[in-house]
Amino acid sequence: MRYSLTSDVVRERLGNSGMGKPDVTDQLCAFGRMLLDETLSRNNQLESKATAVIGFSGAILAFLVTQARSWLVDLSPFEQIIMGCVVASAFAATVAAFLALLISRFAWFSDAQWFQTEGGVLEDADRLKRFHLLAIHSINRKFETANDLKAGRVAFAQRMLALATIGLAAALAIRLTNAL
Repeated sequence: MRYSLTSDVVRERLGNSGMGKPDVTDQLCAFGRMLLDETLSRNNQLESKATAVIGFSGAILAFLVTQARSWLVDLSPFEQIIMGCVVASAFAATVAAFLALLISRFAWFSDAQWFQTEGGVLEDADRLKRFHLLAIHSINRKFETANDLKAGRVAFAQRMLALATIGLAAALAIRLTNAL
């Protein structure tokens, strides 16, 4: 897990360092925007990977269903175990990838954050930027938490897909060897 600061620590650091130095605040804002962009990009990449896993694992399942007559005839106990593992792994990959794609609810920027009025924030541009930095930090942390959960699900789905692929290749190799 990454090292991340709590909102209270960020608030304290914003209040104590560089107060009244707009160039410091501008640098912090630019960096915060970059972090949020990277977090959103990571989310998109994870969703693309999850979609690909669903496609490949679904293809394995579809192949097994359409070829069931030839696969289910005269299977040895070992082949039955392999095929059971292939089906279970492909199914687990599909489910895990689907769970990674589920929409998660979390806070996003609000009008209240945009037009904050407490503490005279709207009266000073630097103070407003610092308040917006707190909002960026909070939203980025929530997105990162969601991304971490999504990444775990995608990683599990990828492992299950790899297991299904290896099992299917092993089953094909056994069938080909027996046919010769």
